[in-house]
Amino acid sequence: MFRAKPKKLIVLEAINTLANNSSITQLSPGGKARAIIEAVGQIVGNISADTSDGIMQTLLTDASGATLDLIAESYGISRLTAVAPRIETRDSSIKYYVRRGTFGDLNNGNDITIPKGTQIRSDTTNASIYLLQRETITLSAAGNTAYFAADQVGAAAGLTVAPNTLTRHNFVGYTDAAFRGLLVTNDKGVAGRPPESDANLRFRIRSQITSSSTANASSIRIAALSVPGVADARILENRAGLGTFDVVVYGISPSVPVSVIQAVQARIDQVTALGCRGIAVTPRLVGLSLGTSIKFRPNTPQSDKNAIITDIDTAVRDYITNLLPGQELVINSLIQRILGASTQILDIGTPGDPLLELFIWRQNGPNSRRYSRKLELNYKIQDDEDLVIEPFIENPISIIEG
Repeated sequence: MFRAKPKKLIVLEAINTLANNSSITQLSPGGKARAIIEAVGQIVGNISADTSDGIMQTLLTDASGATLDLIAESYGISRLTAVAPRIETRDSSIKYYVRRGTFGDLNNGNDITIPKGTQIRSDTTNASIYLLQRETITLSAAGNTAYFAADQVGAAAGLTVAPNTLTRHNFVGYTDAAFRGLLVTNDKGVAGRPPESDANLRFRIRSQITSSSTANASSIRIAALSVPGVADARILENRAGLGTFDVVVYGISPSVPVSVIQAVQARIDQVTALGCRGIAVTPRLVGLSLGTSIKFRPNTPQSDKNAIITDIDTAVRDYITNLLPGQELVINSLIQRILGASTQILDIGTPGDPLLELFIWRQNGPNSRRYSRKLELNYKIQDDEDLVIEPFIENPISIIEG
């Protein structure tokens, strides 16, 4: 593949040629001969670079597959590989649950132990999309919902799966397995990443060809997004003065590993212009917890009440975890999500105070303890924040019958 010869190499070869084949010997920096060589080398180097980029642009339009990979390699770019998501228990994403009653009702009043490696699949015929439960877990006989950790595997491990799509499992080790009372679902989408398409790789190559010597927001964001495990990246300028910026890294799961931050830092250092300084940082984790009471319509069965409380928990988590930086947590919208969980709900909380407890959790620094404050007004999520259900308390969503 044709690539431009670096200007420094052109100058070096010219110096060596003159030194070996002419009587010109004053070739040190500052001399007239050296100045002429460097000037000519600059011109030839520019012509070489323009010619190379022109050839690459011509080939790029129709290139695909291995040929496109070869062009990308000449610019120091490689095709992004598939990334399978790693779902943690604290993500509150994939869960076992029962529609009525408790887990014990399915197993003669006993706990249910589900082994590591249990398969979680979609209800489609595409058998290549499935997850494996990462660890053995025990479902308490008194419980009705349990989140767990899982990894996406199979031939399509990078595919993104929509919420409420993974609804089948292959576990039958409980008494009432024949009636399939033990259910599974994913409250949130499973955010994988398939192998990079030719169209996307072609776009990155063109961006590299046309990029200037100075860093810009697009090249920095592309560099950050190219790191496996990064779901999104936001650039905040002038965080520590002129010429500085933070790259806020949002991972596939709320807890962004240190290794991912380090990898992003290395990538943005490669595209940052001289005189600029960018720092890869994790978002400030802002947690939310709430508690309220539910008043049901008369004669509502207890099994329905339990199911409704589970639906409320799901509705609250869905609303909170889908809010993005820059958006606003609207308390009235949260209340409507709770009331909309079932027509059997008459009222929540007390008059004038429907949410008896509503707290925002955060910390002042990486080593400080998290603290809470009661949320009285709507909350605007800042550009460097990630709003989640508070992961560091045992029962962040407390719903009781009033």
